[in-house]
Amino acid sequence: ALADQGHVSQALDHYETAVKTWGQVANGAEAKVDDCARLADSLVSAGYMRNRMGEANHALENLQDALKIASTVLFGRQLSHEGCGPVASEAAPFPDAKALEVFSHALQARATILNFKEDYDAPAALARGAEWLRPNSTSATKNALTALAWRGNSQIFVTPQSALKDYRYVLARHDSLQRLDPNNRLGEREREVVRLLVAQGIIACHESKSKGCKPMPSLEEANATSWEVIGTLRALAQIDPTNVSL
Repeated sequence: ALADQGHVSQALDHYETAVKTWGQVANGAEAKVDDCARLADSLVSAGYMRNRMGEANHALENLQDALKIASTVLFGRQLSHEGCGPVASEAAPFPDAKALEVFSHALQARATILNFKEDYDAPAALARGAEWLRPNSTSATKNALTALAWRGNSQIFVTPQSALKDYRYVLARHDSLQRLDPNNRLGEREREVVRLLVAQGIIACHESKSKGCKPMPSLEEANATSWEVIGTLRALAQIDPTNVSL
């Protein structure tokens, strides 16, 4: 909530407190895999806040720590880690869903900071794996949709057909989420942003020299969608002037 109000430094203070507290839990005698995953998740959140503040190097340090911890517990805590307790456990037959979700989230955040286009495929694949393992988890679903949208962004100028396919899939899933939670204004905003991505994907198809989009989507659809999105985003912005996300 503080981050949405633009109070990023205060939000970072809370996330750093969460990191410290989860670190104490994860290093306790009865620590579980989920405790380590929550610690890594808090580190990812802190990394996002640091990046918003222009502290990219410190953000990458947070994300690297998150990746190390999450990888330690992907298949049960088989290895000890200084941030995640010394106790080892038997290997699990499947990756821990929460650890996999956090791992993919950290990879996607790192790719966003470094802007390495080739690094978006892995987070998308891992995030969809976490969603498959936790089909009823809204956070896993949203993480997967975000990763797919970023993968589309990395492809839009090279293979716009692939990007548009990702965008349309993400939009369909957002439609389903919105029907389940129709009063979620931030969710509605995310859906409208994805609609805008669809419009951009259509334009990219028309501008592409490869002409690889078949059938060629309609520019009229892109134009109409863009105007509708502008209207909806303006209306959402008036609901809560203190919310910088809206």
